[in-house]
Amino acid sequence: MSAWFLACMVMVPVAYGSDDPFDADEEDDEKKAPVPTGPADDLSRHDPEDIPDTPPGTAPAPNTPLGDDEEDVAVAGGDTASDYRAAVADAKGLSTDDETAFWEEYLGRYPNSQFQSQVRARLDQLMDEMYNRKISTGGTVDAMDEEVRIAQGLLLENLNPRTRLQLGLEWGTPDWINLQADYEHALMRTLSIHGGVRHRYTGWGFDAGPRWAFVKSTRTQTVVSLLGDLHFNTNPAFMSIRPQLAAGKRFGPVDAQLQGGIDVELRSGIEYRVIGGANVTWRASDAFGVFAETATTLKNFSWEGSSVFNFNTITLGMKFFPLPKEQSGDLDVNLAATAPYSQSYWQYHFGGVDAQMNYWMD
Repeated sequence: MSAWFLACMVMVPVAYGSDDPFDADEEDDEKKAPVPTGPADDLSRHDPEDIPDTPPGTAPAPNTPLGDDEEDVAVAGGDTASDYRAAVADAKGLSTDDETAFWEEYLGRYPNSQFQSQVRARLDQLMDEMYNRKISTGGTVDAMDEEVRIAQGLLLENLNPRTRLQLGLEWGTPDWINLQADYEHALMRTLSIHGGVRHRYTGWGFDAGPRWAFVKSTRTQTVVSLLGDLHFNTNPAFMSIRPQLAAGKRFGPVDAQLQGGIDVELRSGIEYRVIGGANVTWRASDAFGVFAETATTLKNFSWEGSSVFNFNTITLGMKFFPLPKEQSGDLDVNLAATAPYSQSYWQYHFGGVDAQMNYWMD
């Protein structure tokens, strides 16, 4: 009987295919154990370029590229991943001020942006840069006190109050010549006074007066000024008042300005001229730029039944910026050609060449 019992105990495990009756418990434990997961498992399935460099829980800045698997879905008043990618591309290469304005406008366009935290983080970085800029002396300058550097027009008045020395030459055919020397001193960031000699269409004379920028914004790179020159003509001898309104703005590498006013000549009576012009300058690089400019002068426009006296010119030229950016002061040298494109009763020249130098000492 005991022999039969022992034989049964041996046969039962063999019939169920197991050498150890405790194996079943171990297999159940393995089935219940969780499958290991973690960052190494996730990162192995992605291209390294798609993995943000920011630590977990930190929103990437606007210049961090998005992965291709971002959901391109927008909510009301929000943006999509494609909108955000396009904005990041457009913001590259902008100055600190321009990029700040760009992202503020982006949040105004998409108030419910799903990338709002990234944009605001970038805005914080830009504001830190704006208000802690280093200058060559080793100190700091507040962004609100920093100069707006709009390109100077060739035959136009300076609209931006700054300390500056200007020298110029204009030589036209058959017998036109204009030598110019002018010094301007900034009494404050928005107010300057200048004086200089030059040959205008009325003759040689001396000009002096204030320039007041009632709008001068570093953030928007905009200047709007009132010019209040007095002109003292020598031959014939008379005085004139030349009030003008001028506006200029930077659009990235492009500077644009427009100005206009009247020249009130105090002769035996009072005579009026309309004066003004426009300039567009493209800064192709830190050392070189090109520009186009037009200048106009009109007279007798109030006479009934008579033609207006006018002499309108167009100028095409090049600008050179020979000083390195980190050096104190700015210098620009202009070489150009000028030709009249419309004239009636006046023909001061048939075309000429121009050279001008502006040295900014602020």
